[in-house]
Amino acid sequence: MVATTSLGLEYQQGTDRPCDAPDVWCEFTETLEGLLLPIDSIAGRVSPSIPCAKVRRTTVLSVNDATTPFGAPVAWDSVVFDTDGMVDLTNSQFEVKPTRSGTYFIQANMLATLSAANVGSPTLNIIVSNFSTSPFFSSGTSAQWLDQCPAIDAAAQYYYRYGAAHIYNTSTFTFGYSVFVSGISSLILTATEVTLSVYWVSDVV
Repeated sequence: MVATTSLGLEYQQGTDRPCDAPDVWCEFTETLEGLLLPIDSIAGRVSPSIPCAKVRRTTVLSVNDATTPFGAPVAWDSVVFDTDGMVDLTNSQFEVKPTRSGTYFIQANMLATLSAANVGSPTLNIIVSNFSTSPFFSSGTSAQWLDQCPAIDAAAQYYYRYGAAHIYNTSTFTFGYSVFVSGISSLILTATEVTLSVYWVSDVV
């Protein structure tokens, strides 16, 4: 027995099995699927996304205490993803600036090689500061986290990673998250890849 839905779709009812009228069953499922696909597409577009962003630098970054005694800020050259408009490389190559207040998890990663003559300890820093000023370290810092690793073997390649949770308030913070590499003594370091990831965790401020 065949009935009709309010959308005009014919379907089987009662004790009929799908194989009793395969044409009716196939047309019903194909039509229903055609109606559901646009709904799924719309739901995907309007569903809220978690604010997060990741930037990367693959252009070689050289840090030498002789020429950059206070460290070198990392200028990003590509955006891996950005769901909330936190990255604008045209206006600022250095920062990932949240647009929503809340608690964020931030993580920096660096793959770097130390010079054979290196005697310093490289430091990977995540900082909230203005790198457009000169010198950048005098522009005011509101937060800073770092990972420092002594050189175990000069001329070796090292992988640095540092992560931290931070409460970011868009009404009081002027600058976003940035990364710079510094060291003490005679640091000579070449970074082949640096990344910074920023993930929103909650609205707690």
